[in-house]
Amino acid sequence: MPKDSLIDGIKRRFQSRSPARKRAVTEGPSTGAPQAPEPSIDATQSSGLPSIAQIPAESVSPPDCSGPSDTYPEKYGLFRVGIPTADSLAEDSRPDTNSIDIVVVHGLNGTSHGTWTHENGNLWLEDLAKDFPGARVFTYGYASEIYFTRGTGNIGTFSLGLLNDLKGGRISKTDQARPIIFICHSMGGIVVKNALITAKLDDRDFGTITKSVVGIAFLATPHRGSSQAEFPALLASAVNITLTGTSRYVGSMRSDLIKSLEKDSEGLNDISTNFRNQMRDIKIASFTEQDKMPPANKLIVDGFSGIMGIPDERIVPMHGSESKVTTLEDLSCLRSLSFLEINYRRQEADQAYENTCAWILKNAAYIEWLEKNCELLWIQGSPGSGKSTLMSFIYNEAHKNFIPGREVFLAYFFHGRGTILQKTRVGMFRTLLHQLYDQVHFIRPQIRKVFEEKEKFGSAGTGWEWHVKECESLFSEVIVCAARSRTITLFVDALDEAGADGSELASYFHELNAKLRARNCNARICISCRKYPVIAPNICLKVYVEKENTRDIKTYVDQRFDSEIQSHGMANSAQKDFKKLQMAVVERSQNTFQWACLVVRLIFKLRRDGQPLDYIMKELNKVPQGLDEVYEHILTKVVEFQYRPKTLLLMQWVCLANNPLSVESIRFAMASDDAYVDELGQSYSNSKDFVRSDKDMETLIISMSGGLVETIHYKYGGSRVQFIHQSINDFLLSGGLNLVQHPGPTTWDENDISSSADNIIGQSHDRLCKACINCLKLGDIVLAYDVDGYGGIINRPFVRYAQHYWSFHAERANSYKISQQYLSQRLGLRPHQLFLENISIPTMNLFAFEVDGLISSLLHIAAIENISSVAIEVLKIDPSMVNYQDSANRKPLYYAVLFGHAALVEVLLDADDTTSANIDTEVFRAAVRGGNKLIVRQLLGYGADVRGETLMAGNALITAVKSISAGDVSLIKLLLDHGANANARGDNNNTAIAEAITSLVVHTAVIKLLLENGANPNSRLDSAIVGQKLCLDGLYGPKELSFDNNSVEPLEPCATVLQFAASLKDEHTAFIVTKLLLEKGAHANERGTYGTAIQIASRRHVSVVELLHQNGANVNDLAGNPLTPLQEASSQGNLAVVEFLLEKGACVNLGNEGYPPALQFASDRQDAKLVKVLLDNGANVNTPAGTYGMVLQTLPSRPSPPEVRQLAAQLLQNGMEPKERQLSYNSVVREIVPGAPWFRYNSGPELTSSADNLNDITLSDDDDSSIGGNYGDSDADSS
Repeated sequence: MPKDSLIDGIKRRFQSRSPARKRAVTEGPSTGAPQAPEPSIDATQSSGLPSIAQIPAESVSPPDCSGPSDTYPEKYGLFRVGIPTADSLAEDSRPDTNSIDIVVVHGLNGTSHGTWTHENGNLWLEDLAKDFPGARVFTYGYASEIYFTRGTGNIGTFSLGLLNDLKGGRISKTDQARPIIFICHSMGGIVVKNALITAKLDDRDFGTITKSVVGIAFLATPHRGSSQAEFPALLASAVNITLTGTSRYVGSMRSDLIKSLEKDSEGLNDISTNFRNQMRDIKIASFTEQDKMPPANKLIVDGFSGIMGIPDERIVPMHGSESKVTTLEDLSCLRSLSFLEINYRRQEADQAYENTCAWILKNAAYIEWLEKNCELLWIQGSPGSGKSTLMSFIYNEAHKNFIPGREVFLAYFFHGRGTILQKTRVGMFRTLLHQLYDQVHFIRPQIRKVFEEKEKFGSAGTGWEWHVKECESLFSEVIVCAARSRTITLFVDALDEAGADGSELASYFHELNAKLRARNCNARICISCRKYPVIAPNICLKVYVEKENTRDIKTYVDQRFDSEIQSHGMANSAQKDFKKLQMAVVERSQNTFQWACLVVRLIFKLRRDGQPLDYIMKELNKVPQGLDEVYEHILTKVVEFQYRPKTLLLMQWVCLANNPLSVESIRFAMASDDAYVDELGQSYSNSKDFVRSDKDMETLIISMSGGLVETIHYKYGGSRVQFIHQSINDFLLSGGLNLVQHPGPTTWDENDISSSADNIIGQSHDRLCKACINCLKLGDIVLAYDVDGYGGIINRPFVRYAQHYWSFHAERANSYKISQQYLSQRLGLRPHQLFLENISIPTMNLFAFEVDGLISSLLHIAAIENISSVAIEVLKIDPSMVNYQDSANRKPLYYAVLFGHAALVEVLLDADDTTSANIDTEVFRAAVRGGNKLIVRQLLGYGADVRGETLMAGNALITAVKSISAGDVSLIKLLLDHGANANARGDNNNTAIAEAITSLVVHTAVIKLLLENGANPNSRLDSAIVGQKLCLDGLYGPKELSFDNNSVEPLEPCATVLQFAASLKDEHTAFIVTKLLLEKGAHANERGTYGTAIQIASRRHVSVVELLHQNGANVNDLAGNPLTPLQEASSQGNLAVVEFLLEKGACVNLGNEGYPPALQFASDRQDAKLVKVLLDNGANVNTPAGTYGMVLQTLPSRPSPPEVRQLAAQLLQNGMEPKERQLSYNSVVREIVPGAPWFRYNSGPELTSSADNLNDITLSDDDDSSIGGNYGDSDADSS
């Protein structure tokens, strides 16, 4: 099999500046049919070659296409390239290794062979055929010329031609079974995508093709187009055309092809959307350009347009030799950090209108931020002032002068109207880690190490999740590392939309900036935020948007009014009054961009409704100047009365849905409401006022909301209904929903609004919960589930949301004191499986590994979601439900305890007559794991017994140690105060102190508390426990030179806590813990499988070695571990420890028989300083290491660098003594002893201290071994 993947091969070829090797390989056309229809071409482009479909395959004499690119006949159709012979195959490969078809498609102005051919005539596709023996490599040509051509073909005809030719080349069943991989350059990617869409629609003719496509590599494909204004110049530069002026393109240029690739053209959007929707199982790799093309010095396809933006897409930035590609090994790590909406908000951010935001480029604070390292720029403004738009402008401006390989841009745009991960710290840190991982290759191991440890618990999202603290810590670590050699610019928008996290994050970024400055890093941070509730740090550069945006608002209003006049016409006499309106809007905006945007829309609506300008001016004067007042005005005065009942329902869904809904989901959600649902409960189609199309729903959304709600359509497919601004959501939650609740136009007086803001929120959640239940109870939904299970409903609109979040809305309503008792009647005490299947998803994700089976009762659901009113009602109906077990044999109490619902725990405990018997180890451990001291006290008060050395006590203490956060020992103290014995053993024979010392994060306060409460400082660790820990490299000694060591098989038990403490990686922690243990009576010379504490500490920390020595540790100990402390220190190159041990009397030549002495370890490391210290202290260079020869034999095989030769000379000059039965020396000695390839020692005179007297050595020509590769091979030279 080839050693490299196809993707790696493509990457290597395009990164390399050296062309593919040129060689003569036969080539021929494919067996495909001609293109239909044939594009119109001029005479110079016609190949004149007959289609291979018209000639029997066996009679084809393939044309010679192995010459330089200028001799290739420029032909259209599908042609086979490079059938490698047996002699040309890669080593260890067979001709049938890869039974695949690789089809390459050139781009705009390319050719079937020229695109893939170096200027010296070497064709890369020939190497591709050789690298993948058995693969058929085809190149497809079509009329893509844009100048001096009469071609009239378009993307549609090119696509159809490709399909016809490919179908003709895959006639036999064997050929049709071959997987297809496309490699597409530029517009070729658009052609392939359109071809596959066409094939999907015409399944009868081309079904075998769509079923066979397994992967596509897009090379600089403009999925979202390229700037039309600069495209001809850029294209010309890409194909080495010298521009002498724009006249070169006049007349004969294919402007239609160029226009089809215009930025965000409708055709491209349609192709991209249809392709994403129809081709879901194809692996995609997008190679994006990073090098700007002269003479225009622009990217032909920018980074955003060059990717599809779909989950699992592999993105390969191509720039310079240093570029590191995301490999297959990295994909799972990136996937775990990613989430569906990871780039939504940044893509949605309003782009600055023409000629706006440019003032920031001259702002003094902004200029200072750009010029200095490690500065924090704080963009501050009121709601709706244009902060996010300005942030988007700065972000795009920064990319204009982007230097690949040197600059890194990180960005997170908080989205208060988005999903959980779009508005929380964990979502931010996951996004930033994902971006950093993708752009900076050398920090990947740090992130991947954490990921790989977490993967031991299963797959991301099911077995484990990224947690905010570990993400924050990891990001802080890797950004500092990256910023030492890269210039990092970090953008964080709308920090105020992070909710309660906002203030903490403001402090975090201030501290991060100080940390970056202290480490002399190259970094800048830019944050945008409201003035309140997040307070900006005092020490930072600030930009106040309201002080600067007056001109932008005027520019925006002027442009909109001018556009309105041009598009809808206006008499000259009326234009003057219209301009007065224009000026009034700017003056009344009070520097609030959002206000101006809303009012401009209202004015245009009134004008299009036919209202005179003086009436519009009066209405403008009625519009309040504050944003909240504007929203109230729109909802009470602008929204038509007929829409108001549904307006409330729409606002409730958009404002309170757990996740934003699509247009289709909103349509079905509103049809599920109690007021509209099918009274017979059969189908949506029978719902009252059911909206039957998404298009109609979009129109209604605008009418029902007065323009406050918008529909976002994503370019990869799908939609989302959301408020046009976060401040609308804030307004509704602070009382605005009350304004919409009343149906009559005359009942809006504030005195008539009796419900509080909290009450209407609770009522709204109650309404949404009922809608979810109505959806799941519809007859056709239930029938589909009963017949096909989850697969029968997964694609039904709104059903998935209803399944996942009905209980979320019930809990929210309950938290606002709206009783949910009715659920026991609607669902029953044991609900239909539809209501149970996904109950764990909303709140149990962090504990997914805890859920072994499906929840089986309504009381379990109430316990999980904390719906106390439901629990009380269920227990009234059937008190025995308190002991009802789910399929994981867990009772409701377990889940209430696990999630920390103290009030509900009290209800369940009071309902059970046998409470103490039900508080088993698992329930109590769940309480401890959650760190909830109140619930732990509750359980202890109800009879939970942790006294003594019981299993329950041991497990409780161990779990408390595992769950400890930031060194808080209060929960451990609570257990100890209630009689738990500090030496109690839990599962796996583990103890709390063993767990504390072997934890990933060692809290010394915990160890101190346990020791003070009687924990045994000489307790031993079970070998299974040690084997699970990450500090093993500190316990296991160096065995590389000790192949005959059979004395270190793990014993039971295998190590003391003192020995493990000595192995801790952090020296300060290791010293403190070791000191605590010694003070409480730990035996310094206690033996263990891995040696004594001083043997283990000698590998790492001199301070710990000194401490142990002060407490009586033997510096010449050989107990347990066959290596002395000195040997251990030498094996790790720890000079400080070696010097200390020698000073304290360590024997330099002491060691067990069969193990290398300290000098041999030092020599093996090629550590000249360490060797010198040992020699100066009497190390014997002639001490044999059993079957491993003498010191020189540890030096490496040929070739030997100068430092190794010097080390060898140093050893020889210190009395190296020849022995009769030594193994052969390596090339180092051969260089010192000229004239002989190999030699042996005979029983001749001893070697003196000088290397000048080596003439007594007898040479042997029959030895072809080298010392470095023959450790332990004593029998080889026994003759």
